[in-house]
Amino acid sequence: MDRLVYLSRLARPAHPALRRHPQPPHSSSIPMFIVSITYTAPLEAIDAALPDHVAFLDRHYAAGVFIASGRKVPRTGGVILAAAASREALSALLAEDPFSRKGLATYQVEEFIPSKSSPDIRKFFDAGK
Repeated sequence: MDRLVYLSRLARPAHPALRRHPQPPHSSSIPMFIVSITYTAPLEAIDAALPDHVAFLDRHYAAGVFIASGRKVPRTGGVILAAAASREALSALLAEDPFSRKGLATYQVEEFIPSKSSPDIRKFFDAGK
């Protein structure tokens, strides 16, 4: 892309999710996050809250925020891959998770700007069904 065209695009208002991290045209400008969840309660308490946690996940998959998620092996917590406008917005959303509200888990959030992905990424998700 021509540098002048790129600079003129920066001057235009962008979608709110794109405003925080202006990036060159060859990389993504939507921040992504790896959320590492660590259980702080016995698995019996986790299992009791699991249906509400799954409903929480489903809501945010439907909203386009969560991309992938699953249990850690061994079962000490979970991982969520998410795309959000900011770390603050994601943290507010994670505070609504039943595991968080009930004090069953802690959350570590790592932000990254994706610059590359496999063209076959879909096969990794389809294989788990």
